[in-house]
Amino acid sequence: MLLYKAFPLHPVMWTIFPAHVESMLFGWIVQFAFGVAYWMLPHKGDSAGGPSRFRYAWVAWITLNAGVLLAGYGPLFGLAGIWVFAGRMLEWIAVLAFSGHVMARLRAVPIRRGEGNTLGRER
Repeated sequence: MLLYKAFPLHPVMWTIFPAHVESMLFGWIVQFAFGVAYWMLPHKGDSAGGPSRFRYAWVAWITLNAGVLLAGYGPLFGLAGIWVFAGRMLEWIAVLAFSGHVMARLRAVPIRRGEGNTLGRER
């Protein structure tokens, strides 16, 4: 898309611009933020909770990708209107599901006395 600004190739390139924005904004940046949050936030351990503790994370991943496909690429195939709205709603469901996953991880970590940051003080 940046190359097109310097060297106009064909006007039909602007028809894929909304799909490009949707893919970059939600398909890349939001998933990157989800991945960094998933990696950085504390968790109980590998065996606590079993596979069900990943349920909200998987729901977030699936609904975000489905939302990007519907909202970004739907208009390219003549599926505008309700399909874009459905894609946006799936993206919101993804945010809510990931928030549920994160909140479960944050509540699960007990803070014990004597552990953690000592703010530069020696013990």
